[in-house]
Amino acid sequence: MNLLQNSLVLTFARLTNYAVMLVTPLVLVRMLDVSTYGQYREFLLYATVLVAILALAIRDNLMYVVPRQPESAEAAVSQTIGMLLVTSTLGMLIFFIGRDWFMAKASFDFALPLMLYVFFFINFDVVENYWLARQQARHVLIYSTLRILARVIVVVGATYYFGDLKSILYCTVVLEILKSLVCIYLLWRLRLLTLRIDRALLMEQLRFITPLSAAGLLFFLNEKAGQLYVSTVLGASALAIYTVGTYQLPIVAIIRSAVSDTLFPEMVRHAANDSMEGLDLWRLANVYYCYLVFPVFLLLFVFADLFIVTLFTEAYREATGVFQIALLVMIRQCFEMGTPLRAANANRHVLWANVIAVMVHLPLLFILSKAIGILGAAVAWLVADLMIACYLGSRIMERYNIPLSGLALWPQVFKLAGAAALALPPLLLAS
Repeated sequence: MNLLQNSLVLTFARLTNYAVMLVTPLVLVRMLDVSTYGQYREFLLYATVLVAILALAIRDNLMYVVPRQPESAEAAVSQTIGMLLVTSTLGMLIFFIGRDWFMAKASFDFALPLMLYVFFFINFDVVENYWLARQQARHVLIYSTLRILARVIVVVGATYYFGDLKSILYCTVVLEILKSLVCIYLLWRLRLLTLRIDRALLMEQLRFITPLSAAGLLFFLNEKAGQLYVSTVLGASALAIYTVGTYQLPIVAIIRSAVSDTLFPEMVRHAANDSMEGLDLWRLANVYYCYLVFPVFLLLFVFADLFIVTLFTEAYREATGVFQIALLVMIRQCFEMGTPLRAANANRHVLWANVIAVMVHLPLLFILSKAIGILGAAVAWLVADLMIACYLGSRIMERYNIPLSGLALWPQVFKLAGAAALALPPLLLAS
């Protein structure tokens, strides 16, 4: 299967998964009141933060190591599993000891289901990364779709049958335990489990993981700072509003991740040979993002109020302003800036970009949220995201020795923007 076919299959898989996942909030906002749904989102927020901290970028090393050393796949996968077990076990031990402090700002005590959920969510689930490294997108399609279907069915079913939040949470824990058992079986069938340690390979994995993990944590902090601030300062109901307002953003993230995950192993091979062909593929991918996202942006921006009220009910109308600001972040993210640097193992630049973004984001978050509330959190996020793009763009130009004109296929981008702009007046009239 060639790169285009892999990209299309993976994009279809992740968009399908997102469409299925979108069913969960659409159903839950109708089955739970705003406060209870906010508590459910609070649990997911804490879980997402812990997963990001403990999983780091450990899984991602497979997409770098396996294409370069396919003969070492068994050791690479086993050592990746070992690293995840170490970080998650240590992390859960620390969380258990300090659980009273960690849960001090939470609206209810969900420490035990949170610990179980995070541990089993992280561990053994590396088959998707292995298949991506091997360009086996069809396997990813089947596995990821079944996984997300199971999660949606369990959450919605538990909500319908039990109706109380703790029962819903423990049902999700049971599902993650079953998923871990399935992953162990798949790894055994693929002959990817061994107790042998390849020290040289482990050092190469760590050289890739360390700066990228630090950058990933800072990026995550930058991205989730608004939600954390809203949750701890404004409460669970405000978090529900803010979460709904930013819910469309996974659309572009899914498309980008699908294409970049397909391109990345190929770009690693080109970078190893000092070839510029990988950069050409990356430029084309960014045009592809714009082609898909520009029309969606216009429709959602103009009909933002209708979109929010129709999908999430009148109770969430306040999320419309956040939604429109977040759409601007979606446009910025059409220009994916990390892959060329990661392919060249220049992850330190990704780290510094996120350091700068956090230094800008946190003060703005405090100042703007005090001035304009939830909208301020969204604006601070937009500004910080622009800082990341500008810095990484400058590092790509330096690393590949290209001018600004070579950073993107600008004529195609401007044509797409112009075509979208022509559609704006009729849409405004229709609104």
